[in-house]
Order: sequence, then structure tokens, then C-alpha cells
Amino acid sequence: MSQRQPTRGRRHSVSPARVGAVAQQAGLVAVVVTLPLVVGTFAGFLASAGSPLAGLEAATRTLNAAPTVSTGHATLFQLGTYALLAGCWSAGLGLLLDGLFD
Repeated sequence: MSQRQPTRGRRHSVSPARVGAVAQQAGLVAVVVTLPLVVGTFAGFLASAGSPLAGLEAATRTLNAAPTVSTGHATLFQLGTYALLAGCWSAGLGLLLDGLFD
């Protein structure tokens, strides 16, 4: 017969390295998913404007506006950009934690 140790009272600890690995993976997934959305909507701004400079100014105005003010592809551009930035921050946090505690 095998002897089993009681598992009561045993807690699983969450290591910072594991949190870093999960944050890094989640950030990379967010970047991969939202990058085509941001690039596509930015290309839409450039295509609908008369010149590349006017398209860049329209995209900049969209990002400076409040999220509730935008409509249509401007909302997609704002949400995609915010999600892309959050993914970059999450991946950076994961890299930092992985480097510190690995």
C-alpha cells in the first residue's frame, strides 16, 4: 500500500515568474490579434483622406477625442489601439517579471 500525504492545509503559491510568463503570453496574444485591426483601420484613414498627412492628422484627432465621440471605423481604431497598447504593457510586464524572478 502506498502512503498518501494529507493535502489539507497545503496551499499552492503563485510565483512571480509564472505570473510573468502568463502576462507575457497574454500580451503577445493581444498584440497579434489587434495589430491587423489597427493597421487596417489606419490604412482606411490614409485611403479616405486626400493625402497621407491628412490621414495622419485624422488618425491623431481620433486618438485625441473621447471614446464616446467617435463613430464607425474611428471607434475600431481607438479600441484597437488601446488594446494594442495594453498588450504591449502586459508583454513588457511579463518580460520584466520573467527577467527578475527567473
